[in-house]
Amino acid sequence: MCLRSNGESPCANGRLTIDNLTQTMDNLQERASCTWNYAIKHDPSRLPVQLIEACCVCPPTAGQSSGCESILYPVPVKRLRGDVWIDTWDMVTVGCTYVENDQSYTEMYTDH
Repeated sequence: MCLRSNGESPCANGRLTIDNLTQTMDNLQERASCTWNYAIKHDPSRLPVQLIEACCVCPPTAGQSSGCESILYPVPVKRLRGDVWIDTWDMVTVGCTYVENDQSYTEMYTDH
């Protein structure tokens, strides 16, 4: 645990932690070559019903050799199937990144 010079924990106030995270993410969004915004995705058949997801400002364009792509992260959720809740995973976009497409890799893993 890190302590400040006055002996307080930097996480003593939960709001401070959330504010620091928000400032860090805003700074990252502004400096990134592929920018994104956040949106609240609502799905009543999922628990949690709302998830915050990144939305790439410049989505990838088919046929381009490079561009922005979503960074996906698996998130555990519960899904309503009939009248039963089951444990499953949703892939959530957490940010966007610039990628150079590797033609040799693409050819190796596509059906001809």
